[in-house]
Amino acid sequence: MQITVYHCLWTDFFHKLVPCVESLYFQLLNFADASAPKDLVRASEGIRWGLESVSFAERVYLYYRSFAAAEEFRHDSSRLMNSIGLYDLDTTHPRKWTPMLREMGYTVSGFLDSGNIHPPDFIQRVADKHGLQRFDSAEALADANDIIILCSCDWNLHLPMAKFFLERGRGVLVDKPLAGTPQELLEMAQLGGRIFGGSSMGFEVEISDYLARPIEERGEPHTVLAGCGVDEFFYGIHLAAGACALLGSGIRRVRSSNDGRIFVTTISWTNGRQAVLTSGEHPPMKTHFTVMSEKTVSQFIMSGKNLYRSFLEKSLDYLAGKSAEPPIPLAALVEPEMVMLAAKLSRQEGDRWVDLSEMRDARVSFDGAAFSKLYREGLYPPASVA
Repeated sequence: MQITVYHCLWTDFFHKLVPCVESLYFQLLNFADASAPKDLVRASEGIRWGLESVSFAERVYLYYRSFAAAEEFRHDSSRLMNSIGLYDLDTTHPRKWTPMLREMGYTVSGFLDSGNIHPPDFIQRVADKHGLQRFDSAEALADANDIIILCSCDWNLHLPMAKFFLERGRGVLVDKPLAGTPQELLEMAQLGGRIFGGSSMGFEVEISDYLARPIEERGEPHTVLAGCGVDEFFYGIHLAAGACALLGSGIRRVRSSNDGRIFVTTISWTNGRQAVLTSGEHPPMKTHFTVMSEKTVSQFIMSGKNLYRSFLEKSLDYLAGKSAEPPIPLAALVEPEMVMLAAKLSRQEGDRWVDLSEMRDARVSFDGAAFSKLYREGLYPPASVA
């Protein structure tokens, strides 16, 4: 009698447990190919056999092992979570992003630094502070990680390094700017594999909140005015990215002029929308946008609230295979950089209108190596000559 009662209680318990285990099994299917623990695979076979196909004792063992293996799988970050490696620690982004990425559940394993910007003692302090392994080659970095973030402020390196890691089956996140020539941008947009990147501005909370408002309330935006400080490309790219997020893709032509070190760029879309951007080499100012529609005029100064978080979440969902499509189609992703290159070409050729269709063969560029040298000298001024 007592054995029968215990048997009934256990049977009832496992009947209730089956849906939970099945749910867990299907949630883990994406991770359960060759890298899955053998016990998880064996337990999942028990689930598929069903209660009729295995003895009561086998069920006890299989269900126990399914939970034990799943718990092992959950805490083994090398199998369940995507491991991220950093290529170059040039800018502040790797230092700001590493704790954020870990909060999001990713493993940031380490880095490879070229030494183009920071001295060895600085790099060692960063490694010690964030608990990062230092890799000695790009091959080793690729072998140890699923996703690589390219953080070189010399954007001349972005395309060749993206190709290197993509060829090895890694996801690649390219920090802004994506590249410095029209030809590199067009090639990047055609690369196979999972690649994303660029400016985070279009994902920032002020722009996201504006676009999330009902269109009946805010109207269809038709004009954007925006401005920022620092420079025309490395930081000015944020303005073009924000304008593209607000007005969409489909840019037709660009015109730009400058008075001293301030650049004024007008962008015209095929549907009649337009943006006017002011940027240049003057003291930093708050990045700001004014958005006009047929119903409202909205103004916001970018606060930096949750800076980078949404950009990283959406980018890594795609690079880690959690979403099938990139947050922005790659052809549209390269438009902000193409706009700034067209603006430079316009200024070089008498402030004329430049159609984006011309850019495929345009001989215009922003030199990443030259910028990298200026960036390094700004952080570590050369010793003055007596």
